[in-house]
Amino acid sequence: MKKLILAFILLNLILITSTFIGAFLNARQDLIIEQPIGDVGVEIIPYFIKPDGSKETDNIFYEFNGLIKEGVIGVNITNPSDSKYFTKFGVDIVVHSNVKSFIRVAVYEQISLTYVTGGVISEIATTQESYSPFNYNLYEPASGSTPEKHGFYDNRLFDGYFYYTNLVVGSGDATQPLTIPLIDVYNENQTYQPYDGEYRLQLGFIVEVVQFYGGPENNWGLPKTPWNDSIWPREVS
Repeated sequence: MKKLILAFILLNLILITSTFIGAFLNARQDLIIEQPIGDVGVEIIPYFIKPDGSKETDNIFYEFNGLIKEGVIGVNITNPSDSKYFTKFGVDIVVHSNVKSFIRVAVYEQISLTYVTGGVISEIATTQESYSPFNYNLYEPASGSTPEKHGFYDNRLFDGYFYYTNLVVGSGDATQPLTIPLIDVYNENQTYQPYDGEYRLQLGFIVEVVQFYGGPENNWGLPKTPWNDSIWPREVS
């Protein structure tokens, strides 16, 4: 199983460029300060659900003309029978930590069109009218007697990120990490309209983690939470 690991000590901002998408999942960097007070390890685990309900995490990177783009996920958007079809795709974020932290995630999408000219297979990037309708694990505010549901707040229109609305902290035990779903596979009541033609979706992810005290304010420039414009919480709720 491919585990795409991003390791952080308090803060790790990944700055990666690519000629096509500009984001890779398999980069690892460590930032060490003079007096570290905590360690956070984060894994992004993309997968395709199998008919038996298990998760396929191997052979998921995008391939074109025999070349594999490491860190770029290839998703089929034309054939519902394909094992890598859109509705079968999911992403888990696994947190190993001993300090309270906040997480935000950037999702990079690119739809490409493959065509043949003179026997040569080529691909071009196409434009998208909107974001792909993945089944994101989204935050839901409290309403009446219904309490709020923690999840990811979609702030992409303003800064390109999803923000997890609760503090995260693992058990400190590598065998008992905290798993947070970012994208769930479609359920039987959800539908996706496939594309016609030789289109494919390419995906990349970047995750950023900051310590809970002063991290969002100092590293992200956000004095208040994007989801309810309040001060950042200090305790896990």
